[in-house]
Amino acid sequence: MANEQRRLLENDVESEETQDQHILPEEESLEHRFAGHSNLIGTAGAILAGITFTSANVIQKYTPNLNFWDLLFVRAVSQLTIIGGFSFWFGHNPIGPSGSRSRIYMQGILGGILLLCLFIAVKHIALGDASAIFFSAPFFTMLFSSCMLNEHFGLFRVAVSGIIITGVILLCRPPAIFPPESLPEATALPENDAIVNQQTLIGTCCALSVPVLSAIITILNRQCRHVPFLVLTFWFGVGALFVSFIGMNIPFLHSSNVYSGNIYNFTTTEWIYTSSIVALGIIGNIIMTIALKLITPARAMVFRSFEVIANYILQATLFSKVSVSFHITDPLGAFLIVMSVLLMGFEISIKKKYSWKYL
Repeated sequence: MANEQRRLLENDVESEETQDQHILPEEESLEHRFAGHSNLIGTAGAILAGITFTSANVIQKYTPNLNFWDLLFVRAVSQLTIIGGFSFWFGHNPIGPSGSRSRIYMQGILGGILLLCLFIAVKHIALGDASAIFFSAPFFTMLFSSCMLNEHFGLFRVAVSGIIITGVILLCRPPAIFPPESLPEATALPENDAIVNQQTLIGTCCALSVPVLSAIITILNRQCRHVPFLVLTFWFGVGALFVSFIGMNIPFLHSSNVYSGNIYNFTTTEWIYTSSIVALGIIGNIIMTIALKLITPARAMVFRSFEVIANYILQATLFSKVSVSFHITDPLGAFLIVMSVLLMGFEISIKKKYSWKYL
């Protein structure tokens, strides 16, 4: 049994080594440069990226007049301009190494779709519901990593996934599971109710797509960890621009007022909010891409779960337009999230100590 466990651990190491088959000589030094500290730096990067992402989500939620097509377009143009400029400055080949181009382009296109789904979900459903769905990403990342990266997906990772999801639900208290104590009287017209229900359905479907897309993108990024992070984030911007152009030219979206087309008429306040969301998103994208060069996608997504706690704190303090009530489940949810992060941090040590092939 001990030999079986050792074989599984060796397979995990070999799976990472096979990902380096296209590593360029000048890029090999990145992980070696941080040897001994890569775990710590990658963990800190994943947590920091999560905090920037959740900050952007909270700002968008409390700025309901912002249109998601406008946000996606501004984000794409900004990312292409900034990252493209730095890529040119450092002399990186924008099309990437020949052995990894399909993965680079795929993560870019999926990244654009992910941003759109994220913006739509945050706009149309309660932030608690959206957060609870988003943070099921560690489970999908672990599941897909077993197929795409040959990582072991045993009872330990199943348990960590369950603890995270339980903690997120207890802390976010999604209205779908914890209905509000008092509901406002219904005054809306039946036609408006139908529109709201349709938007909620669309928002929920988009929210369900977020953890799946996030898992696939993080794994693709890990497989391309030898590619300069500027190239990866550049193509993320290309994908976002491609998706925004398609959406802005679909007639039924215009007729249903989904696309406002008022980007040139933004007020100063709207530009400040938009710039904040875009800047936080780009910074988070860069930091997360770098973190995935140092730690595995499964570990990165678990460590990102800290952003749920940041989400709660931001709503309760800086963005308290709607008061966030304290519930007895809040500290329990935070405790479970922290516990899952600690367990994931000691995953290798635990598996070495308890040699069981199903662990």
